[in-house]
Order: sequence, then C-alpha cells, then structure tokens
Amino acid sequence: MDDRASEQVWLAGFRILTRPIGRLRRFGVGRLIELAARLVRCPRLRSLVARGRAVHDLGVAKFATLAGAVIMSSVVLVWSAHAFGASSVWFAFIVVWVPMVAVGLLSRVVQVRLPDRYHELRRFERTGRVYERIGVRAVKWMLRRGPLAVFNPDLHLPAERTSAKLAHLEQRMRDAEASHAVLFVATLPIVAHALVRGWWVAAAATLLFDLLMNGYPVILQRYNRARLAARFAPTATGDRSASQW
Repeated sequence: MDDRASEQVWLAGFRILTRPIGRLRRFGVGRLIELAARLVRCPRLRSLVARGRAVHDLGVAKFATLAGAVIMSSVVLVWSAHAFGASSVWFAFIVVWVPMVAVGLLSRVVQVRLPDRYHELRRFERTGRVYERIGVRAVKWMLRRGPLAVFNPDLHLPAERTSAKLAHLEQRMRDAEASHAVLFVATLPIVAHALVRGWWVAAAATLLFDLLMNGYPVILQRYNRARLAARFAPTATGDRSASQW
C-alpha cells in the first residue's frame, strides 16, 4: 500500500472515530465537554481535588493506624494469655498495659473525648487536698520521669503563658483524663471475669494495675486542672482556688 492509500485509510478511520463526537455537538454536548476541559485546567478546582485527596489519604492513614493498633494489641493479648496463663499476674499487667499503650499511640490520630459535664471539677477537688492525701504528688513525680511521660510530652506549662496556650494545655489534660477514664472502666469487666472464675490473685492484680495506670492518671489530671485554674484563673475551666501550680 502506497503513502496516498495509507493516508486515505487513516482519514477514513479518523472520521469514523470522531463521528459520535460530531453527533454529540448537535445536542450541545460538545460545549459541556469544552466546559469540563476548562474546569480541569482551573487552578481552584485542582486545589479542591488536591485537598479532597489529602483528606482521603488522611482518613485511610487513620483507619490503617486504628486497625493496626487493634490487631497488634489483640495478638499480644492472646499470646500472653497462652504464654503466661489468663490467671497469672503477668497477664494481669499486660491486659492493662497493652490497651493503655495502644490508646496512647492512637491519641495522635483519634482522640477520646468525654462530655464537658464530666470534666467539671467538684468543690472538694478545687483545693487538691483530698488527692494529695492519697498520694497524687508521688504519682505525678513518677509519671513525669517514667516511660509514660512519652505519651504526653506536652502536658507541661508553656513557656508563653497566653490564654490560648493555657486553654490548649487544659484541653490536653482533659484528653489524657478521658483516655484513662475510658480504659479504667473498660478494664473492670476483666476484673469481674477473674472474680467469677475464682482467680482471686489475678482479679486483685488487674484491679491494682488498673488503679495505678489508669485510675491515678485520671486523678492526676483533675488535680492539675484545679491547680491550673487556681494559678491562672479565670481559664477555660473557670474554677478558682488558693492552691498553686
């Protein structure tokens, strides 16, 4: 086939392929196609699409983090139950420690929140004396220097004591308190299960670890918020007392 014949075949094929587009133009669809092409080239639309993709990617990352933490925690707990026995003290420690670590890691992407009414400080809490009598100062000293400090590195007074940064600090305290409060309550059915099975040592150990790792951190954050409100009142808590940070 010579060049002229090849050119005629190519033109015939091109007309066949473009014939549907010509029919669409008769109905005004061609203008819609041109408008769509312009929108694709629009910088604002591209920005919106990029933001949508970023939000989608962030959602996928959060889901992957959540699923990974749940799967890994479940694997460790099942392995521990088989390795040490569900009635052992070691398992009592792990069944409290592993969920706490998982929630601490997940708080970077998904934060546990409780209603504001829960966080309201009662009258007996505003001086902090009750909590000091049950050893909250010792717990505060240990948490500031122990491995748990890794999960809450920003639970300290900011260098600039502005209203915005103090409000942010108080919100972080509320978030930490909410996480430990949920974990404390979630561990109680495990204690009840151990009691029903007659595992008295496991029940006592689990409750003790739950108090130390979740109960006291809840008390500590309520104690700190009362002192924060007393020193920098009025803050987001709106509470006042005579204690100092």
